[in-house]
Amino acid sequence: MNYHFLPLVFILFFIGCGGDSLLNEDEQAPDPVVQQTPFAYVKRIGFSVDKMLMMEGASLAAFNPGAALFLQLNSSTNSPPINITDSAFTNGLSVEPYDVKDVETSHDGRFVIFAMRAPEIKDADEDEQPTWNIWQYEINSAALTRLIQSDLQAEQGHDTSPYYLPDGRVVFSSTRQSTNKATLLDEGKPQYQALDDQLKQKSSVLHIMDADGSNINQISFNQGNDFNPIVLSTGKILFTRWEQRGINSGMSLYQIDSDGKHLELVYGRHSHDQNDQQVQFIQPREMPDGRVLVGVKPIVQTTLSTNFVLINIQAYIDNLQAVDQNSGLTGPAQSNALFASSPLDENLSLQGQFNMATPLYDGSKRILMGWSQCRIIDPVLEGNYLPCTEELLLREGIESAPLLFGIWIYDPVTQTQRPLVLPEENSIYTEVVSLEQKPYPLSTQVPSDVALKSANQGLVHIRSVYDFSGQDMAEPDLVTVSNPMLSTRNERQAHFLRIIKPVSIPDSDEYPFTNAAFGRSRGQLMRDILGYVPIEPDGSVSFKMPADLAFSIEVLDQKGQRISQRHDSWLQLAPGEIRQCNGCHTAQNTLPHGLIDRGTPSINLGGAENSAFAGSDPDILAMAGETMAQAKSRIFGRQSLSADLNYVDIWSDPTQRTPDQAKDLTYADLNTAKPVSDECAQNWQNQCRITINFPTHIQTLFELPRPIFDTDGITEIEQNRCTSCHSNTNDDDELKIPAAQLDLRGQDSNENSQHSIAYRELLFNDNEQEIIDDILIDKLVPMLDADGNPVFETEENGDLILDTNGQPIPVMQTVSIQPSLSVAGAKSSPRFFNLFEPQGSHFDYLTPAELRLISEWLDIGAQYYNNPFDAPAN
Repeated sequence: MNYHFLPLVFILFFIGCGGDSLLNEDEQAPDPVVQQTPFAYVKRIGFSVDKMLMMEGASLAAFNPGAALFLQLNSSTNSPPINITDSAFTNGLSVEPYDVKDVETSHDGRFVIFAMRAPEIKDADEDEQPTWNIWQYEINSAALTRLIQSDLQAEQGHDTSPYYLPDGRVVFSSTRQSTNKATLLDEGKPQYQALDDQLKQKSSVLHIMDADGSNINQISFNQGNDFNPIVLSTGKILFTRWEQRGINSGMSLYQIDSDGKHLELVYGRHSHDQNDQQVQFIQPREMPDGRVLVGVKPIVQTTLSTNFVLINIQAYIDNLQAVDQNSGLTGPAQSNALFASSPLDENLSLQGQFNMATPLYDGSKRILMGWSQCRIIDPVLEGNYLPCTEELLLREGIESAPLLFGIWIYDPVTQTQRPLVLPEENSIYTEVVSLEQKPYPLSTQVPSDVALKSANQGLVHIRSVYDFSGQDMAEPDLVTVSNPMLSTRNERQAHFLRIIKPVSIPDSDEYPFTNAAFGRSRGQLMRDILGYVPIEPDGSVSFKMPADLAFSIEVLDQKGQRISQRHDSWLQLAPGEIRQCNGCHTAQNTLPHGLIDRGTPSINLGGAENSAFAGSDPDILAMAGETMAQAKSRIFGRQSLSADLNYVDIWSDPTQRTPDQAKDLTYADLNTAKPVSDECAQNWQNQCRITINFPTHIQTLFELPRPIFDTDGITEIEQNRCTSCHSNTNDDDELKIPAAQLDLRGQDSNENSQHSIAYRELLFNDNEQEIIDDILIDKLVPMLDADGNPVFETEENGDLILDTNGQPIPVMQTVSIQPSLSVAGAKSSPRFFNLFEPQGSHFDYLTPAELRLISEWLDIGAQYYNNPFDAPAN
C-alpha cells in the first residue's frame, strides 16, 4: 500500500519503540517503473551531528568519517545493497572510517562518480592527512577507480563536487587552484592555495579534467567557494557560489560555460532573507521540465533538515523579481518541491523533515527524497519514541526524538510516497541518485577571439556606465553628456574605469603575518590594481585585459576618485572571451542586471549606420548600434589597460569647438617610490600590477622635502614638507603640538607598533593633546550632562566627593578627534581632500599625481600592505 498525506496530518505507519522501527513492508507493492533502475546512496554510521551541521560550502574539506556508498540494483526494499567503496581501503584488513559525498551519475547511467576521503592517518599533521579525491564506479564491471591515478597529483588539493560533462570530461570543485598558482608565479610570488574572503578555508573553485584525470584546468576564479556544479540541458554549468563580501554575502546560483566563458548570476542574490532566516541555495538539480530543484537552508544550522524548492530560473532572478522578458510576473519564483516545507530550525512539523532530494527522469515527475517522520521522546516511557500528533505537539516540554531519515520515492501527481531504503536508528542516509539514462545536454562552446586567446586576454565592453539596470543615471541625461556640443569633459561625471584584482592571501603555514598588515579594516583584505581605461562621452568603455583571474571594476571622476559603489562580486574572462554588459548597478538594486541573454535593454542605442555620433567629429563614423567605445576600438585599435589615467578628446569636432584639454595623471610625476615597475609603466603587460603599500608609497609622501624657493630659484624661503608642521617637534627639536593635532611621522605608533604614527592618526580616532610641564599629554575637559551641566564625582551612594577645599570634583574626559581619512574611499574623506582644493589651506601642497595615489589607495581599502610578502613575518 502507498502512504497518503493530508495537508497537516500524515497517516502514520510506523512507531518507534525503544529505538526500533516497525513498518509493514510486505504490504508495499513494487513499483514497476523503477523496480529495475539501480540507485546509489550514502549511508553514515557513527557520524558526528556537529560536523554534519556544518553546511556544504561552510567547510568543503571537512572530514566526517563513517560514510560508505551503496549500490542497490532495483527499487525493492528486498534488494540487497552492495557496499562499493569499502574495497578501496580494505587490503584484507578491517576498514578504518572514511568519508563519501557529492554522488552523481553519468548521463548513460553506467557510472557513479563521487568524492571520497581516505581514513585519517594517526598522529600525522593536518598537511599530511589524505585529501578529498574524485572516484568512479562502473556498474557493469564493478570497477572502482580514482580518476587521478598519481598519488602526488591526487594530493595537490581537495577535490569535491564532481559532475560529468556531455563529452565525458568531469567538472569538479577543488582547492588546487591550478591557474591561480601559475598567476602567482607571474607576480613574483610563491605558489600556494589562496584563502577565501573570510580567511577561514582555502578557496575551492571549479576545474575541468579529462575522464582519465589528466589535463586539469581551472575555469572559475573567486575568493569564495564554487561548488555543487551540474550541467543543465542547455549545456551551461549551474553551481553554487558562496560570495563573502559586502551586503551581497551569501550562496547564490551562478552558471558558466565549460571553457570558463559567460560567468553570470542566475538566481538568489536578493533572496536570502526568507521567513526571518538567512537561507542559502545549494544542491541544485534540473527537473525534466527545466525548473531547478534546490536545497535551501542556513549556513549555521541547528537541525539536519533541508527544505527543497522548485525555481523557474528562466523567468526569475530572485524570488520576487522576474527577468525583463517576464516583467509581468510578480512571483514567488519558489514553490515547494515536496509535499511540505521542511523546518530549518528546531521546531517540529507533523509532515516530518527532509534532508535530500533528486528528480527521476522517467517522465513520472517523481522525486527521490530523504524523509524523517516527525517523532517525539515519549514523556512517560523512558527510551520510547512516539509519532507526532497535533495533541502531543501542543503539550509543554515536548522534545524531538532523533531524526530518522529513510530514502523514499515521492509522487507529486498522486501525492503518495513509497520507501526505497528503510530508516535505521543511529545511522543516516545523506545522498541518493538513480542510475537511469538522462538526456545529453546541448553544447555551449562559443568560438573564441583568436587574437585575444593567443594573448591570454579577454575583452570587456560596457555600453554605458550611466545605465543602472535600464535607468538613465547621467546628469542631466545620456543624450546630453554623449554630445560634445552639449557637454564638455568637465561637465561629465564618469571619466575613468579602474580594474581591481584580489590579492591571494596565503595561510599561516605558507607565510605568517598579523592582521595589522591589512590596516584599519580587513573588509577589503588586500587589492592590486590591474590598470585604468578612459570612459567615452556616452559612458561606454571597451578594453582588453588579462584572462583567467578574478576582477572588479570601479567608475572614477576626473581626479581618479571612485564615484561608484564597490563591486562586491568578482568577474572573470576566459581567454578569447568578449564580454558585453549594458551598464552598472548598486548592491541594493534588485532589478535584473549582468544577465547575458535575459537582461534589461541598454539605454545606449548606439550610433546610426555610417553616421557620426551626435555633435561629434564627422570623421569618426559609427556602424549601426555601435557605442563610441566600439567605434574607437574598430578604428584605432583595442584599448589596453594603463598604469596612468590618460584621456585625449577625439570626439569634439574641431571646426565647431576647441577639443577638451587632455588629462594625464601619471606615476612619472611622483618624486617618491612608484607602486608599479618602470617596465610596466612604459609597456603594460598581463602580469603588471599596481601594488600600494602605505609605508613605501604613502608615508614617503609626508616625508618628501617640498622647498619653496625665492625668485632666484636657489634660495629656500619655506619648507612645506608635511612632517615639518605635522610632528611633535620643531626644527630645533623642541616639543610642540602637531599642526591640526595631526602627527604624520613614520615612527612606530605606541598604539600598534606594526603601524606608523601617521597611519594611526589618519585613520583611527585620536585624542586632542596639549603640552603641560614640557610633556605632551591628552587634553582633559570637564564632562557635561545632556543639559550642559558639569558632571561631578560621587560616592556609591550618590554623595558628592569633595576636594581639599571642599569643592566638588568634576569628571574629566578626553577630547576625541575624528580621523580625516576613511577606508570607505576618497569621496568619504572630504576633511582631507578639501584642504587641497583651490580654496583650501593646502592648495598646491600635494601634486595631482600624489593626490591621485592617495585617492586610489583609499578607494581600494586603505590597507597598510597590499602584498602579504611585504609585511613583516610574524
